[in-house]
This record gives sequence, structure tokens and C-alpha cells, in this order.
Amino acid sequence: MRAFQMSVHEAIGEWEPELIATRRELHMHPELGLEGFRTSGIVVERLRLLGITEIQTGIAVTGAKAIIKGERSGKVFLLRGDMDALPIEEESAVEYRSQTSGTMHACGHDGHTAMLLAPARVLMSRRDEIAGTIVLCFQPAEEGRGGAKRMVGSGRGVGESTGRRRDGAPRDMGYEGVSGRKRTRTSLATSRPRGVRRRRTPSSCTTPSGASAANCGP
Repeated sequence: MRAFQMSVHEAIGEWEPELIATRRELHMHPELGLEGFRTSGIVVERLRLLGITEIQTGIAVTGAKAIIKGERSGKVFLLRGDMDALPIEEESAVEYRSQTSGTMHACGHDGHTAMLLAPARVLMSRRDEIAGTIVLCFQPAEEGRGGAKRMVGSGRGVGESTGRRRDGAPRDMGYEGVSGRKRTRTSLATSRPRGVRRRRTPSSCTTPSGASAANCGP
């Protein structure tokens, strides 16, 4: 198992420049809510380059789902990343800062999207070692407008799942966000492996609409 983990880490290390470039491209062109047509297009393009052919688009307007089937039968696992940005003006001076006035990836969804492409690549290269099916879910509208609920209700095979939040805490049916101050539980979950430390960055997710923020990252 340790050898497998090391080989995966080494592989992801080799792809790191490409993943960073993808994240920065997404950061430069943030899209709100269900309007992520460009973002979704980039995701689908990257998935096809990996050789994934079973891809569904247009779920909840701009959501996408990809399926990787292992060589042997087994359980179905869902990995999910959110794609939408926030209505915040970016003040950072980095070369990849937002090019869209009043819109910014202040809550890290550009990173979530790029990060989900890493296991997609690993899993595709190791399908012969997989017993089961992996569903990759790219969700729009996590910051309101019910993106997860729309995907689940779309009838496109995005069903109920269990998982762990990024802080490692168990949660069934995931966490969609805050809508009208009421927390909404949904059937999608975000995972982060145990032992992986969460990098502390200034939180911009609670910044009021129209405010300014800066967000650093690779």
C-alpha cells in the first residue's frame, strides 16, 4: 500500500505544473452560479484528453459527470468538486488574478476543480487495479442557487452518497452551502484524505457581496 501511495504522489508531482496552470486559468476566468459554461468546457476538454469517454454535460445547466469503470466489479465511489466563483472584486496583484470585474474565485473552487482532475488522471492510468466504478462530479452553483440539489434531481445518475468534508469530519449527503442563512444538506460530498493537512488561508467565503478580497495560492 505504501508503495502504491508513493507512486501516486510521484505521479501527481510530475503533473503539478499542469494542474497549477489549469487552476490559474480557471482563476483568471471565474464564473458565477450556473453560468460556468467556460469552466465546464475546460473540465470536459481535460477529461477527454485523459481518455475518459463516458462524460455527461449540461447537468444542472453547467455541471458535468464522468465515469471511470475498473476492470472488476465493485462499489461505486463519487468524487465531487465545485466550480463556481463569488461576486467579489479581486484586489491581488498576481499575474493570474481575475479578469472578470466583480467576480473572483475567493473560496477556492478553482483549486477544487483542478484538484479533481488529478485523481481522474491517476484512476484512468490504473483502471486495471480498480474493483468498482468511480464517478467524477463537477458541480456548479455551490455558493447558492442549489447546484447540488439540481444535479441530484436531474435524473442523470448523480445519486445519494456519503463522504467526508474537507476537514475530515464524516457527513452524509455532503454540504451545499448557505442559502438564506439555512444550511442545506445534499447528496454530494467533498473528500480529503486523512493525514492531509489543510492549508490555512484568509477566508473570503463570508465576505459580503460586492466587497473586495485577495486570495493567494499556487
